[in-house]
Amino acid sequence: MSVQFVARIASRGLVCDADGDRPTISPLCRQDIMPGFRLDISDPCALITFPEEKGCIIGTLFHRYGPQERIEQLEPAEVEAIGRSKGEHLLRRYWGRYVAFIRSENALSVIRDPSGAMPCYHTSHGRELVLASAPSLFCAAGLPSLSIDTTGIARALLIAGMPETRTALIGVGQLLPGTSLEIEGSRTTTAIRWDPWEFVGSLDDRSPDEVAADLQRTVQSCVSGWGRLYNKGLLTISGGLDSSIVAACLRNVGNDLSLLTLTTDDPLGDERAFARTMASYLVTCSPKLYQS
Repeated sequence: MSVQFVARIASRGLVCDADGDRPTISPLCRQDIMPGFRLDISDPCALITFPEEKGCIIGTLFHRYGPQERIEQLEPAEVEAIGRSKGEHLLRRYWGRYVAFIRSENALSVIRDPSGAMPCYHTSHGRELVLASAPSLFCAAGLPSLSIDTTGIARALLIAGMPETRTALIGVGQLLPGTSLEIEGSRTTTAIRWDPWEFVGSLDDRSPDEVAADLQRTVQSCVSGWGRLYNKGLLTISGGLDSSIVAACLRNVGNDLSLLTLTTDDPLGDERAFARTMASYLVTCSPKLYQS
């Protein structure tokens, strides 16, 4: 189940009322992180807190280098490096599905990881900035009802799913993957913290075989990290390249893996033969075929 959260950040000089505005939805739990910052979260185990009220990370975090095991707590030196770099060290040395809140001397940085697997929306309420994993949580947390932005709906249909900071709800924005909100008092700005184009120009003198081997290790490492969190896995599969790579990597992890494919009456939408071929290769999998 995805982690749900509501974070309320007070303007400079204010302190969030720790006893008021209790969450009205279940099962959110109150967590004390730092002054002027109040967090309600559905799973406290999905929270990494920093010492000395320096911030927290919501979600799942892995080391970029080394064993792919979920991080439950960071070393003080790592927390110091993350804070000193305003999150740059976090982006360079770790990966996962997270939203990070990092306090520096005079500001607070909110970073959404580059994968975008952890949603993060934000809105203003009075002299507070409120962030949540879903817009519905704003109303559940006691904020006024949201209004639909009809122009925003038209724009969303026009750009056909391209990412943007605006939403189809008036006053609600989305923090895009790999970007951050930089909060200083009542001033909030957005910054790009991770850019895929940085890696496009980083080609080296390695041979294609060496690059392919590096890519294989990286993909296996990422899939292994997620796979080890669960004893059983259910993977939607078409028999195409992407899902077949993930399936093969999960087999190497040793998960009790099942495959799921969807099909239609149109032969162009029937990929059961490819899915069965992949299941036969994996041997231990039990493909479940559903027709819709």
